[in-house]
Amino acid sequence: MANREPTGWQDQRYAEIYEAACAMVRHRRQSDPAFTVDTLRGLLKAAYAGEADGWLGKTTLETISDASTIAAYEAMLHQWQEEIDQP
Repeated sequence: MANREPTGWQDQRYAEIYEAACAMVRHRRQSDPAFTVDTLRGLLKAAYAGEADGWLGKTTLETISDASTIAAYEAMLHQWQEEIDQP
């Protein structure tokens, strides 16, 4: 959601869920020594599985929640991996 202000309730909700998921990852990284890159990969895998579980259909809010959570986990994983790869 970077570089774009939310315009409707869907965008607003996406931004809120995205920021909450990023904040959760940041908090876990700082406070839980057992939280590793592999743990985050597991959360991402579970989020993708949860997204796929909606074969019978999902509400708009459920779809937004899935998409924003996955995007947040992907972004945080990318950022973390860049930190690890830096010399």
